[in-house]
Amino acid sequence: VFDGSRTEGADRALYAPTTDVTAAAALIPDGNPELLNTPFWRLATSYAPMEVEDAKPTRTVTMKLHENGIVSETAIDYGPFVVKGTLAWVKELPTPSCK
Repeated sequence: VFDGSRTEGADRALYAPTTDVTAAAALIPDGNPELLNTPFWRLATSYAPMEVEDAKPTRTVTMKLHENGIVSETAIDYGPFVVKGTLAWVKELPTPSCK
């Protein structure tokens, strides 16, 4: 992964399901909250430098991903601190007509 977070090179991204719960309480977003009434998965992605075989991850991103593609919770763990986010607003858009 080359995402601009490191100037020394690429990161190895390891994806895995997780049971980690990132949000304290399920908040109901404004808009169309019924869009979150779908099956979901909790996933974790760990990022570590490519050039070091057994490198400790520089960050781990955990998310709650719904079947329809919406991410309603996320947390980025940098080690010394964690940044958490919860979906505050979601709106369904009409399906575009393709011709």
